[in-house]
Amino acid sequence: MFSERRRMSIQSILYRGRLMPDFDSLSEQYTGKLAFAKVNADASPEISSKYGVQGLPTLKFFCGGRPLAEIVGYLPKPALQKQLDTMLSMHKDCLQQSSSMKS
Repeated sequence: MFSERRRMSIQSILYRGRLMPDFDSLSEQYTGKLAFAKVNADASPEISSKYGVQGLPTLKFFCGGRPLAEIVGYLPKPALQKQLDTMLSMHKDCLQQSSSMKS
């Protein structure tokens, strides 16, 4: 019988294998529009804990240092791309709310 942590690690490896090619491709496609970063949850449990990561994969979206949204679980590339476009459409409003220099 697998422990919950072990089962989570196995699921992480399976989903990471499916997500990483899409993640890498989209990070190139959105260069200059969105910043992408990868964190290994097993190697950096303090970061996972700090941001409340409870399932893998987890994608977190930030604006002005504040969490804006998250996706937990694997999404096919077209669905993930749609979510990224949604984040971009919210970007100006978020920056306006985060900035001391409002127009």
